[in-house]
Amino acid sequence: MRKKRLKALILGGLLLFSGQAFAQELREAIANTRQDIQKAVLELNTLRQAHSKQLLALSKDITTLENQVLPLRKKVGRVRELVWQKESGFQQLQQETGYLQEEVNFCASLLVEYRREMATRMNLAEIQYRSSRLAKVDQSLDSGQAVEILSGAERLLTLIEYRNQENASGLSYVGQAIDSHGKLQDGYFLQIGPIHFFMNKEQTLAGMVGLKLGSANPTLVSEVSLSALKKLLRGEETQVPIDVTLGGAVKIARQKKSWFEHIRSGGIVMIPILGLGILCFFTAIWKFINLRKLQLDVEPVLTQVLRLVNQGQHSEAQKMTLTLGQPVAPVLYEGVEHSCAPREQIEEIMHEQILAQIPFLEKYLALLAVSAAVAPLLGLLGTVTGMVHTFDLVAVFGTGKVNILSSGISEALVTTEYGLIVAIPTLLIHAFLSRRVKRIIHTLEQTTVAFVNGLRVKKKK
Repeated sequence: MRKKRLKALILGGLLLFSGQAFAQELREAIANTRQDIQKAVLELNTLRQAHSKQLLALSKDITTLENQVLPLRKKVGRVRELVWQKESGFQQLQQETGYLQEEVNFCASLLVEYRREMATRMNLAEIQYRSSRLAKVDQSLDSGQAVEILSGAERLLTLIEYRNQENASGLSYVGQAIDSHGKLQDGYFLQIGPIHFFMNKEQTLAGMVGLKLGSANPTLVSEVSLSALKKLLRGEETQVPIDVTLGGAVKIARQKKSWFEHIRSGGIVMIPILGLGILCFFTAIWKFINLRKLQLDVEPVLTQVLRLVNQGQHSEAQKMTLTLGQPVAPVLYEGVEHSCAPREQIEEIMHEQILAQIPFLEKYLALLAVSAAVAPLLGLLGTVTGMVHTFDLVAVFGTGKVNILSSGISEALVTTEYGLIVAIPTLLIHAFLSRRVKRIIHTLEQTTVAFVNGLRVKKKK
């Protein structure tokens, strides 16, 4: 126990000694810290005073710089505005330049196109006569540049003005032309506007000049008086024929075919079409004459027949009916023969006889109806075969040769033309004859009713 108490006393003494030492050190540390804080506060105040002085100086500098920047900003705004104006003006200039370039290109294309069209309107001899000037114009037009093409416009306009003046006043020059026999002749050309005349050097041939497809020289399309053309070459007044179509009328006249050639161009299908047309023509004439010969004015004979029947003279009445001929005679004959039968039976017998006359009346009308339907079909068949032949030519020669295509198509349409020529009149004639047959049948029915009513009236008496 004593040992434990001794240890506790020793331990307490040690703790008390060490606590006093720690407290002393803590007091010293606190004092040092306070001194450091005071020094730091003094330094902070010093720094704050220096910083405030620097801020004041900097604020003065900033104010000065801001005052200097304001006019510079205004200058920058003006510069930007000027740059924007210049850019917008440059864009407008670019657009205007593009429009002007398009106009220049358009004018250049117009000049080139007019030069080409002018060559098509000029005679071959005139082209040779003006070859030197045309070469100069073409030299500038063939450059490919629009500006250079426009530079050659003055030459072209000068040439046009010079040519128009010469054409209006008349122009003569030396050249060559092909006569009607295909022989090349040397001679003189006389040009008045678009009209060209030619006379050979021997002065034995004169005529109007035109262009022939595939020919490298002008060709005489029609002859004129030698004396009149000589007077024109001498500048004297005279009369000469002028073709305002520039040879077009002559070409059309030469292209006209005869009726036989026109039919022949339709091919083998034209044979049945023409055969149907001829058959329908003679059938229609025969049928019209046949129907017109029929005696339909039966009222006077019917009155006499009824009087003889009612008097009991049946044989004389039957002889009287035979004078009317077909189709009325068989109907009345049957009525007289069965006049003693009841009224309904007489009507049936006579109506049966009317039905028996219908095939006679409608004979060959079916032929006309069938022909009117078959003729356009044959024409369509010829057109189809002709188009097949035309496309075969296209496969061989291509689509570049328009004359081959146009001639083939025109020939293919000939069959359709004549098919309709046969079908339309045949259809009208069939309608007319059918209407006439219906009128005859209606007359027979009226005759039957009149006969039966006459018998009835007579019997009542």
